[in-house]
Amino acid sequence: MVVKKFPNGDKYDGEWKNNMKNGEGTLVYADGGQYAGSWVDDERNGHGVNKWSDGRVYTGDWQDNKQHGDGTMTYTDGGKYVGEWENDMRNGHGVNRWSNGDEYDGSWVENERQGQGTFIYNSKGNKYIGEWSKNMRHGYGTNTWANGDRYEGMWANNEKHGKGTLTHSNGSKEDGTWTKNKLNNALSKDVQAATKKFNSKDALQFKGLWLNGQPFIICLMPRVAGCSYQALAREYLSLLNWDKAFFDHANDRCYCSRCYKETWKDVIDAGNSQYVIPRGWVRFGLQLDPVI
Repeated sequence: MVVKKFPNGDKYDGEWKNNMKNGEGTLVYADGGQYAGSWVDDERNGHGVNKWSDGRVYTGDWQDNKQHGDGTMTYTDGGKYVGEWENDMRNGHGVNRWSNGDEYDGSWVENERQGQGTFIYNSKGNKYIGEWSKNMRHGYGTNTWANGDRYEGMWANNEKHGKGTLTHSNGSKEDGTWTKNKLNNALSKDVQAATKKFNSKDALQFKGLWLNGQPFIICLMPRVAGCSYQALAREYLSLLNWDKAFFDHANDRCYCSRCYKETWKDVIDAGNSQYVIPRGWVRFGLQLDPVI
């Protein structure tokens, strides 16, 4: 055992061999930090505890003066990482808890979330389980939100991208191919009819049917207060999975002294938002209502 002071102000107290730190010993750095643990030929090797002057503390395995193996790093802001290390970086499996309560449990590559892992967003109540790349949701995964919504499918650069299904808390679903968080088509699952009131005017809402993130509403009158009409592109109309006979009539339907005779083919060819519906002999308007 020796006690040795170095010209730079460091001080070593421990085992000494071949004029180098070898065995167990404590090195107190001139800046106030210190390392206590195993040494091999003047380098930290084996198990040890390093305390930095800024308050960080690492307890775990060392190799050739670097954090390497299993270890725990406690950060100055209260965050903590427990897991595998390689060359002073988080590599392998580990759990990182941030001071705001967020937590990631999964695979790491060179200090980045990479591979399979689970992230719990404590401040928002959201949770993601799936694949990661460069700290972003990337690949296949499932994200659940605090409001009950749930998306399962492909991700790219933290956005819904590729095949996937978004299930809303009310049970409606958006299913299809996504591009940068937007659904590419108008179809969704579990389409159910329901009645909704707009200023004492009936409106037929098709729950679960979506276009570009907004639900469809069928209004019983062409201009109902609260209804914002919008023509639909022909490619969207062709995707609507309704009984075509619903639009086909042998006789004209009349509304406001005007009569119409439209079939499903007429609807598709027209590519607009107006349809003849037999219910009440009233002409309906298909529209988007963002407040639903």
